[in-house]
Amino acid sequence: MDLNFVEMYRQHVRHVSGGEVHDYESLTVIHGPGGAAIHNPVMVHGATTAARVLEVAERSCRALGRKHCIFLRAHEDPHLEPELERGGYRFVYATPAMYLTRDRFAPTPTLPDGAPLEVRPVASEAERQLFGERVADAFAIYGTPPATIQSFFERLEGVSNPTVQAYMGWQDGEPVTGAILYASHGVAGVGWVWTKPTHFGRRLAEVVTSAVIADGFARGLAIANLQASPLGEKVYARMGFEPLSTYRTLLPLEMLR
Repeated sequence: MDLNFVEMYRQHVRHVSGGEVHDYESLTVIHGPGGAAIHNPVMVHGATTAARVLEVAERSCRALGRKHCIFLRAHEDPHLEPELERGGYRFVYATPAMYLTRDRFAPTPTLPDGAPLEVRPVASEAERQLFGERVADAFAIYGTPPATIQSFFERLEGVSNPTVQAYMGWQDGEPVTGAILYASHGVAGVGWVWTKPTHFGRRLAEVVTSAVIADGFARGLAIANLQASPLGEKVYARMGFEPLSTYRTLLPLEMLR
């Protein structure tokens, strides 16, 4: 799950102009020029020291004036946090890491009220643009500028390639929900789950997330996982996802002043 989490972020910038990925043993630095700090993390995914994390963050981010954060794994990295705080970072929030095994997966092919929803893969430039616009509108509820989100959906290859596939759910000829599969390390990562704000509360996200998971399991992947947003956590629990850990986000002090 940790490695799949890193791969999701790699894919965020792999098909973006000016996107960068830098690997330093057990650390990966992600940079997308249009992204906010939380989209430009220094990600810890193996054994390391706080001194090494601070060194990499300084050289790759801070010294260049780049907005960034540090992601720590609650299940492996709590010993790093005190020294990182002494080095000028502060914990701001934790994101639940949730997983679903194949045997617990119960597909949700239709809406509970029987309303039609056609879920299909994003396969054209026009659909790629629509996906980016709609996910940006949906995530604005968390205070993220739409242009920041849209910057990650610059090219069709970013949402449709051999290991990544975006899906959208359509009603009356309009896309109203969507999500993306990130397949790596035997894991079906689920990301960018969104619903059009005017359509909240209709359980649309469950159907499109179910389609993403079904795609992943059809590829032979062992489990599904995701990092739950505040609005999504109850939805995923209803689908059978269980919390396993959290990813902790630390921001540099200069961004909190």
